[in-house]
Amino acid sequence: MVISVQSALTVSMGGMGGIIASTVYRAEDAPRYLPGLGVTICAQGLLIFLVGVTHIHFRRLNQTAVEGKLEKPLEGQPGFLYTL
Repeated sequence: MVISVQSALTVSMGGMGGIIASTVYRAEDAPRYLPGLGVTICAQGLLIFLVGVTHIHFRRLNQTAVEGKLEKPLEGQPGFLYTL
């Protein structure tokens, strides 16, 4: 279930990227394309932030699992830890 949802999200986000790129990289902004570059830089910054947040979240879950403070094992499998 999780893999199929992730696959669908990946494909849809890839399609959205193409739509956004065709909107922000306009011919009248040539040759510098400042609005397009600004959107791209902001999107990359957001991505870096989200990767940091998810890394911290999964590290805390791993730490809690190692300490034995969880009610149920991660992903329903004893001894499971997320790879960071």
